[in-house]
Amino acid sequence: MFSLSTAGQALRFLAVGGANTIVSLAIIFVLRFAFGASDLMANFCGYAVGFVMSFALNRSFTFADNGPVAPAVLRFMICAGFAYAVNLAVLMAVIAQIGAGSVVSQLAAAASYSCTFFVLAKLYAFSSASRVPSGSRG
Repeated sequence: MFSLSTAGQALRFLAVGGANTIVSLAIIFVLRFAFGASDLMANFCGYAVGFVMSFALNRSFTFADNGPVAPAVLRFMICAGFAYAVNLAVLMAVIAQIGAGSVVSQLAAAASYSCTFFVLAKLYAFSSASRVPSGSRG
C-alpha cells in the first residue's frame, strides 16, 4: 500500500536521481563531445562516478538503510549491474537506429537505467530494514 513514508522515499529518490543524473550526464557529455571519447567509454565513466554518489546518497538519505554496509554494497552492485546492462542495451539499440554521438541515445539510456534501478533499489538493494533484526544492525 502507498504511504506517506513511501511518497517521501520516492521524492528523495527522485532528488538523488536528479543530482546523480546531472553529474553523470555532465561527465558523459564532456568526455564524449569535448574529449572525443566513444559513447561506450563516456557512458561507463559517467555511470562509474554516479555509482559511488548514488550508493552513498540513496543508502543514507533516500532509504535510511542502517543495516550492515557490505551486504548493502553487494546488493547495490547487483542492482546497478543489472540496470547498467539495461542501459547499454537501450544505448546500443538507439545508436543503431539514429547513429552514434546522439544526445537522444544517452538520454534514453539514462532513463532506462533510472527506472530499472528505482524498482530494484526499493525491492532489494536497500530493503535491509525488513530483513535485519533491529538488534543486529551495524
